[in-house]
Amino acid sequence: MRRVQAAALDLFEARGYDAVTIEDIARAAEVSAPTVYRNFGSKERIVLWDEYDPSLLDDVAARLATAPPLAAVRDALEAALDRIYADDRDRIPRRTRLLMRHPALRAASAGDQTGFRDAL
Repeated sequence: MRRVQAAALDLFEARGYDAVTIEDIARAAEVSAPTVYRNFGSKERIVLWDEYDPSLLDDVAARLATAPPLAAVRDALEAALDRIYADDRDRIPRRTRLLMRHPALRAASAGDQTGFRDAL
């Protein structure tokens, strides 16, 4: 999944988000287009995907066993941010630039944030 996202980010930066197709991304990532559709479903999901969201919710749930809710969320977020910045320092600004330039991506991101808030 990271390879697909990396290929997509490269293409978006080189050609522009709107000029890149799922087929272009699949070709650059050396996977089939159906694989990209199955794993992501859309270009928006490729940009927004990361592996940290599910683990963050699990971490909050685990911390709730021993900490008050606010502390559990704060500590889980701090730990997640440490992991994200250690592993993905270069990906974050690339994704953020795309979000700032494309209203559809911002809207999808806002929906993700609402879903995450509801899950908490």
